[in-house]
Amino acid sequence: VTNEDFLPVIEVDETYPGSIYHDFHWLLKVACTWDDVKWLRQDMEKSLSSSAVHFRIKLLQAAAQMQTALSIQDLGQLYHKPLRDSEGTIVICTVNYTHSPKSISVLNSRWLPLGKLSKRAPPSPDANISEILMSTIQEQITYHQVSSIRLHRGLYLSYLKMRSCVDLLQVLVPAKSPNVPPHCKIRDNPHVTAEEWRALVGGAVSEHQKCFVEQVAATARRLFTYMEVSAEEATVHRLYDLETVEVSPEVSLLMVVPPVDSACSVPGQRETLLQRPDLLPLPVQVFEMVHLGTYRHQVVSRYSRLSCIIELDMALAQHSQREAFSSSELTVAKERLARLEALQVQLNAAWKQSRWLLDVLAFARDRLSHSPTSMRHLLAHNTKRSRDQMDTQNGLLQPPDPKAVKSRGSWPG
Repeated sequence: VTNEDFLPVIEVDETYPGSIYHDFHWLLKVACTWDDVKWLRQDMEKSLSSSAVHFRIKLLQAAAQMQTALSIQDLGQLYHKPLRDSEGTIVICTVNYTHSPKSISVLNSRWLPLGKLSKRAPPSPDANISEILMSTIQEQITYHQVSSIRLHRGLYLSYLKMRSCVDLLQVLVPAKSPNVPPHCKIRDNPHVTAEEWRALVGGAVSEHQKCFVEQVAATARRLFTYMEVSAEEATVHRLYDLETVEVSPEVSLLMVVPPVDSACSVPGQRETLLQRPDLLPLPVQVFEMVHLGTYRHQVVSRYSRLSCIIELDMALAQHSQREAFSSSELTVAKERLARLEALQVQLNAAWKQSRWLLDVLAFARDRLSHSPTSMRHLLAHNTKRSRDQMDTQNGLLQPPDPKAVKSRGSWPG
């Protein structure tokens, strides 16, 4: 903290766009490649002058100043939302963990025990941004710690719930495990055989497959209990039957979605589920970055860097095309822009292969799709309490062990 017992803060600008989330989601990608801040800012400043780019330049300038002030390059992970007070002041927070406090060199600053900051009272509705920032420090640290914890090896049943706001779509996640949807564990083996899949979606069931279907049914009952879904409502839920979601070689998900009419809450609609403190609504873009950053870190890092580079080069190419004077200059500019657009298409296609959530979202909201597998079919099976099922009774979300959080291990999900 500074001598005033306040976190290091650098002003970005006196004004900001009406919808800041587009720039915030762009900054999420920059946060995967903090080493590129300097040259990104320089290239933007040299050739671009639009109002949209102006604010991004300001963001990069503030990031570079913070890097210089703290004598570090990696500013850490962005908190999942910008903090905002009643007067409209916004703070974008980053959280990072350092193994050596001596590596952070800041004038007129000192390290302060977290306990002294955590004693501050929760902010009132009319609190200013300073009070909000300081009172949410523990919440931000906890989010940073738990968002990188992986699930244990296994097959899980997950629940999709959406909420639409004015300018973004959110998905509901557990506050204790924000990198995956709400879930319960089915078994340790993450793989589903073709025979098991056919039995799951209503095909012929042998004795072995019957055991698997009963495991899924038992897990579904526990998941519905956790999500406060009544027995009657549970029967009209649907199983995402297009594929098994392979999160990683060690973790796979079967997805359950509500009926089309209740899959997505709209502004003004109050649901008990959305008021629970143990559940957190995350914008789709934020969830994808946190999820893939945990399970496909190399993929999301490479995508973020390439996306920032191509997006900037395309803006520069469009600028050159507008300012081309001769026909030869115009031809060169058009060819360069065409090559960049082709690269953008290839990058988006590769990125889409990792974005399984978009397919599930489309399935959940599609009224014209084929008749999906109803949970009524699964819940009709009698529960067979095998040893594996008894072992998964603790599959409901539990607070992670403090040692696991501290060491960033994994905890039973």
